[in-house]
Amino acid sequence: VAVSLCISVFVFYFNFFHGDLLAGIFANDHAVILEAADYLKAYAIDCLLTSFLFCFVGYFSGLGKTVFVMTQGILGAFGVRIPVSFAMSRLPNVRLFYIGLATPCSTVVQVLLCLGYYAHLAGTLAVCRHGHCGKGLRVRHAAAVGIFSIRVRVCRAEYRRR
Repeated sequence: VAVSLCISVFVFYFNFFHGDLLAGIFANDHAVILEAADYLKAYAIDCLLTSFLFCFVGYFSGLGKTVFVMTQGILGAFGVRIPVSFAMSRLPNVRLFYIGLATPCSTVVQVLLCLGYYAHLAGTLAVCRHGHCGKGLRVRHAAAVGIFSIRVRVCRAEYRRR
């Protein structure tokens, strides 16, 4: 997470404060460059957020939780990004910045979904499969995603058998 966050801070700065330079690579029309730079300001916010989201997505994919990864992606796109874009486009005198805010809104929802699922996994993985150990759980495997970690715990009886 730290490496992706460092890179995203750089990309955020460049897009937010110098989006006109990036847009100028693809267009010569001054009005188009200004509108693209306006949109890139909203995109820059998303760059910061995706440094967390993509780490979560990779982590959950590595755990084999691909149905969750697909579901949160679909919910983010069709449940947030498209409706927010549509709602923003209906505002009077709307700028591309406001329409572009749909992407960071979607990413915030997806990160919250990932945090919730992470907490759910952390709670379910620490339960004894036999239901009789209480506090007698020992760490058997540990995995980390950036600054977060999940420990898979097994009961004492199962730990002794191995």
